[in-house]
Amino acid sequence: PTRPHTIALAFCCSVGALSAVRPPSAPVSLVVPASPVPVRAAGRVTLVYELHVADSGSSALRLERLEVRDADRPNAGPVVTYGRSELERNTKLIAPRGAPPPKALTPGVRAVIYIWIALDSAAAVPRALTHHVTFADGSSADGAQVTVGASTDLVLASPVGAGDWWIGGSVGYRVLAR
Repeated sequence: PTRPHTIALAFCCSVGALSAVRPPSAPVSLVVPASPVPVRAAGRVTLVYELHVADSGSSALRLERLEVRDADRPNAGPVVTYGRSELERNTKLIAPRGAPPPKALTPGVRAVIYIWIALDSAAAVPRALTHHVTFADGSSADGAQVTVGASTDLVLASPVGAGDWWIGGSVGYRVLAR
């Protein structure tokens, strides 16, 4: 008489354990080398920055998905999500010095993902961001929490200061100078 209850209890416990299984952690490091600074331009607030993903494992990885989240609201939806096609378009692979240009995120290679987040107002700018990267093999990595800098206005200015300056180079037989 107690046997069906034991089976039901075992089934419930195993279903609960399966739902708590997380994908394996990918052997990568996630780094944001410079904090993003919100810039107001054209009626929107934009964050532009880089996420570096370095493969420290023993096999190649393929970027599948990136979610950028508000670090203060981890249960809210992502601030922005990039799928495989956006990642392929916005990623530059960098090989170790002296190595040939990489074609994949292999051990020792760094992927630089260029992130562009356009927000409707300054009120929507998160105080800090965190990143979740999923790879094609089902593994994933979390991290690279970064504090968002103070907001600023976009200012366009000359790339050189006042005073005497000279630039050299040649276009055909002409030399450019001032």
